[in-house]
Amino acid sequence: MPADIRLTGIQFEPSPQLVDEPITFYAECLNNGDEGTGEFVAKFILDGTEAFEIGLDSIAPGERAYGIWPHVAIAKGDHSIYCLLDATHVVAEPEKRFNQQSVYFVVKDRALPPSDADGDEYYNDEALAGAVADQLGIRVNHWISLVIQAVDEWADEADRKIEAWNLDGDVDVGFLGVVAAFGKAVSSHVPGASQGMAVIEGASSIYDAVQAARGNSPMGASGAKAKLRAEIYELKQGAGSALRGATDGFQARLGAWLSPKNDQSPLTFVEKGSTDPSYVGELCEWLGFPMPTESNTTEPIKQELREAFEEVFKQVATELEKEMGYR
Repeated sequence: MPADIRLTGIQFEPSPQLVDEPITFYAECLNNGDEGTGEFVAKFILDGTEAFEIGLDSIAPGERAYGIWPHVAIAKGDHSIYCLLDATHVVAEPEKRFNQQSVYFVVKDRALPPSDADGDEYYNDEALAGAVADQLGIRVNHWISLVIQAVDEWADEADRKIEAWNLDGDVDVGFLGVVAAFGKAVSSHVPGASQGMAVIEGASSIYDAVQAARGNSPMGASGAKAKLRAEIYELKQGAGSALRGATDGFQARLGAWLSPKNDQSPLTFVEKGSTDPSYVGELCEWLGFPMPTESNTTEPIKQELREAFEEVFKQVATELEKEMGYR
């Protein structure tokens, strides 16, 4: 297959978007094809009126790059950002429907943190920052376990679907979309302001780690079933190492972000505080990091994996029917 550019997501920094703070838009571009893309242009349009174009270098097969638009602060309220990859139509692709995406977002006033009713305005800010960072660390580790649970449960479901499949044969399996969906799902379901908290050092490292796990492993016996099972197994095996790599050092990053020595720390706005566990929990909620659960982590990630795998499943079935006459 020739080059196949896909816009896998639009990300924001900072997140959430706040009044009076500059904002940067990141368009994540994946080459899902077998050839390099060559140079191309990404075009952003903010609120249907303001446009910005940026040139990107060629993206190798299976690799990704980012189109970046640094922007000044945006007015409070509802907004939309649209991005189109290959805006000048120089890349020969089998289809271009995955080259564009619109995302709606809201710019809000900074919400002041809650105060501890029984706390003191002369609280120990170092102790409070440490207590919040520790509790966030507990929540991040629980979140990681739920992500791995999502992959394990999805893999079992996918294996049962393959077992019940009435098609067989030898066919190429384009599994990159599922790997990309995993990376996107993980980064989009990090509770809270993942950019500010730096829970994940880089979303692309999740994709790269799974790719590394897949790249050096044999595909197993010929046949679509065997190949799909091998791909699922490699994603399952690579998920844990990918998360560990992407979150490596997060506790230190959280501590530095929340430290009173950082004049951008959100805790500098606390008026009365304490290290009471219930109050520390309130601050974690205020920071947008509720305790991760199966409903807010495991289930949505499983759903995104299901949808991506279903597309692979359809492509394999179509190719077998076309090339081998199977039904």
